[in-house]
Amino acid sequence: MNLRRLFYRPRACCSFAVITYAFILAVIFTFIQTASEILLETYKHGKQRSQVPGEAADQSPQLAQIIRRSILNYGPGFQVLPSLFSRRDNSEEFVPKDPSHILIITNRRSGSSFLGQLFNQNKNVFFHFEPLKSIEQKVPREYFAGNSTEMISDIFNCRFPPKHSLLNFYSKNYLHRLSSRALSTPPLCEPETNVGPKRTCKALKSVTTHDECLKYKIFAVKTIRFAKLQDIESLARDQSFNLKIIHLVRDPRGTFISRAKSEKKNSMDMTPDELNNVRYLCLRMKQNLEFVTNKPTPDWLKDIYKIVRYEDMARKPEETAQDLYKFAGLGKLPRHVVQWITNNTQTSSGDSYAVSRNSSATWQEWRNSIPFETSVGIQDVCRDVLRMLGYREAPMQYLLRDFREDLLSPLPDIWNFTRH
Repeated sequence: MNLRRLFYRPRACCSFAVITYAFILAVIFTFIQTASEILLETYKHGKQRSQVPGEAADQSPQLAQIIRRSILNYGPGFQVLPSLFSRRDNSEEFVPKDPSHILIITNRRSGSSFLGQLFNQNKNVFFHFEPLKSIEQKVPREYFAGNSTEMISDIFNCRFPPKHSLLNFYSKNYLHRLSSRALSTPPLCEPETNVGPKRTCKALKSVTTHDECLKYKIFAVKTIRFAKLQDIESLARDQSFNLKIIHLVRDPRGTFISRAKSEKKNSMDMTPDELNNVRYLCLRMKQNLEFVTNKPTPDWLKDIYKIVRYEDMARKPEETAQDLYKFAGLGKLPRHVVQWITNNTQTSSGDSYAVSRNSSATWQEWRNSIPFETSVGIQDVCRDVLRMLGYREAPMQYLLRDFREDLLSPLPDIWNFTRH
């Protein structure tokens, strides 16, 4: 064997290897430099964005532009990469072909403020927060249901004549107005001046509200003021609304504790009057649940009704939100809504009416707060509701306190027809 021939390489070959290695090193150096510039630009951009109050944290188009510009500076060999960053999330601009109307119904202290915000955070949704409160004290009880459906119809049809009770209500009740992105941002919110540190808006104008409303194709209303499901039949039968009904429910034991804390009660023990209130709550819930599940199911409810348990939403907020968007025909969950969910389910606020909660930790927190005797009392008067919704009773105190004992069963089969 000729060892010289085995180890010998022509100079040209060596030169080629050196050039190859040099090129590879240059590519690596260029890549590192590019990545550093991208990170620096992104960091600066993020700081600038974070200084703008109330602006959504959606930087993906700008980031794509930074990346594209940086890569294109290094020649045609990299031009295949920009296409990876030019794909836009179509869900951000999804608008249904036909107008879509969503009605969220529930009871007080059931997590409906959070559920409503899943739609309010979507820039294409015109959201209304508890509009029926505007007539609650003005209309006799026997006429309230009819007046309520009329008001919801006005909202869905963008009917806001001068001196409309809802416009006057929103103009004076900032909690309800500021709970709606559409109503609390320009052009429907003209900031008032010289009113102190709190952000307020000038009174809503009939023509402006009507004209802006007509620009939307998705409408959502959240209310705790429909006592009976059958009261909304006229809305459901109106084909122009393409109505979707989301019925939010919660374990009555958790509802009781949430109400007690919101009222800042010193004791979680249940008084006789509170027991009667719980009994009435569960009677209303039972009537509505039976109205939906008794055979035959009302024809006008088929395909437009969906039940959601607060506990499922708290345990899997993003999955539940995507399921609700699919049910409502709104397509994929927008990125900024996903980000809002992340931001508002991993921290907790001390405000009892806040939507910010560490949801995975709080959905069964009531089990530590409720006295065992109170829990047993609620179980006695709400047994049918607990059974129909898949909530397990805790006949022993250790079962109530031990979180390894799951008090949440799968939603019973009677609700199979509502699973879309």
